Amino acid sequence: MIRAALGLAWRAWGGHAALIAGSLLALQIHAAYRVPAAAFVTVLPWLGVVVTVTTILMLTVSLLPRARARRAVRGLTARRVGWLVTLVIATTGAATLAGMRSLAATVLGLALGAAVAAVITITGRLLAEGSVTVAVRWLYRATLFGLAVFLLWTAIVLVNGALDRAAATEQASEVLSVVTAPIDPGIGGLIPHAHVDLRSWGPGDGVERLVLSPRERPRTWVGQPVTVTVRPGFLGIPWVAAVKLDEARHLRQVLAASPRAMHAMQRLITIHLERQQWAEAMELTRRYADTYPDDVAVVGQVAGVLGEAGRYQDQGELIERLVVRSQLPYGGR
Repeated sequence: MIRAALGLAWRAWGGHAALIAGSLLALQIHAAYRVPAAAFVTVLPWLGVVVTVTTILMLTVSLLPRARARRAVRGLTARRVGWLVTLVIATTGAATLAGMRSLAATVLGLALGAAVAAVITITGRLLAEGSVTVAVRWLYRATLFGLAVFLLWTAIVLVNGALDRAAATEQASEVLSVVTAPIDPGIGGLIPHAHVDLRSWGPGDGVERLVLSPRERPRTWVGQPVTVTVRPGFLGIPWVAAVKLDEARHLRQVLAASPRAMHAMQRLITIHLERQQWAEAMELTRRYADTYPDDVAVVGQVAGVLGEAGRYQDQGELIERLVVRSQLPYGGR
């Protein structure tokens, strides 16, 4: 009796804790090595529902009487195997034509084919036996299969990102929407989760949906210009390593709304100098000097940087501005 009670407690709490721990680890992987996949990211918040249902079914199945020994099940007929293979090939081909990578398309085809085969098998068993016990057991197996597919995709994402040593590329994008949907594994919104829609950096006007990492979540807003770090992937599946604020574009947005924003102009001038964008730095420095003629310190700093970079003509123009300014009576007042 005690052994049975301990076994039941383990199935009820230990199994649930193991599912939650596995889900947390998988979500960390997907937040670190993010593959743009709108369908997967959209259904990811439902992971908590799957964990809860699996736990309930785990407990229910443990309380059911043991199934009687069944006769050996005959293997699938050639016709069923043919239909399943055809479904996998068709799904894989359609996903590939839709732009998915071959590996992701194959996984999708296998998952869909296995799901259809499972539905057909469960339906056939229910029609043949008409047993609620059989339905519960097969539903439990179906949820375990769904979690197995999720873990398989997680393993692919981990290998694809962790072993990737290729050079990254920086892509310009813009935040279109941010969705926060904590994942509830049955004990409250324990797992924070958010995803973002970005304007696609590929051809066309598509949308890329990504999981937001914990450090990015509080610093992302709609309309934000961002720079996306894209890596090609060890398995050939492109993934996103970082989504960062594009500070230069953001400052231009600020100046478009408030042309006299002093700190925005100062910071943008500094960014242009750091990037050696000399023409842009000079144009904005002239604008700054006209807007704030008394602030000679900024103009002097820019002139010094230009001199160190060998831009003597531009440096001379700014020094001339400073000389003219210093000769005006009362500083030009």
